Amino acid sequence: ACAAGNESKNVDAIPHYPSSYDLDNIIAVASISCTNTLSEFSCYGTNSVDIAAPGEDIVSTGWTYTKADTFYTSLSGTSMATPHVAGAMTLLQEYYPGDVYQQTIQRILLNGADEAALKDYLATGKRLDLYGAVTSPIPPSPVVTASAGTFDDFVEIGWKPVGGAKYYQVWRRWSEAPEEELRLISDWTENCVVTDRTAEVKTGYHYYVKCSNHEDGASASPLSSVRPGTAKRRSSPLGRPPRTSS
Repeated sequence: ACAAGNESKNVDAIPHYPSSYDLDNIIAVASISCTNTLSEFSCYGTNSVDIAAPGEDIVSTGWTYTKADTFYTSLSGTSMATPHVAGAMTLLQEYYPGDVYQQTIQRILLNGADEAALKDYLATGKRLDLYGAVTSPIPPSPVVTASAGTFDDFVEIGWKPVGGAKYYQVWRRWSEAPEEELRLISDWTENCVVTDRTAEVKTGYHYYVKCSNHEDGASASPLSSVRPGTAKRRSSPLGRPPRTSS
């Protein structure tokens, strides 16, 4: 979690580091007041700043050069907002130990509280909602693996169960291009392994999975990151010829 900065600027136009690094392990945090509006000093950006948290008049420890001991004081800044998000992420990692860091971040961003006053300033338009993140009505995307078929024209797609999710849906397309049409391979299932038997031999595909807490797919996660898979045919180690295409 990185503070977005206190220069009241649009960091989409004038980056602030390290929060503006384009890395998937960073959440850029803005500051809001007790009225859930953007703090006057907070940087913002609908592409570069992810979420907001309380950052005004926060009680914290202080230190001075002339008085070499600590004390409590009231401070304001995006550096006061950021620890709220860092603490929430730590709690989520304890609550969902099977999550990788991308899933922890998704739980924070997907389940924040919508604030109309933040819509034009942040990528999500949301403030931190710890209860929402822990209960995760919208689960994070699965982390998907795809292995090539060995003797048949199939690809096996698998993933670890997502905490709080029960049903999964599998899609594929020819390339990563967003305009490429997605094809549904498996509708909502409780299985964490699906076999695509419609794959053509020696043809590469890109597979995606989304998950939901509901059998009808309500409040589904975003599509997972792409995972390539190819159906291949190889000689049998027992000397049997490979099966022909159906």
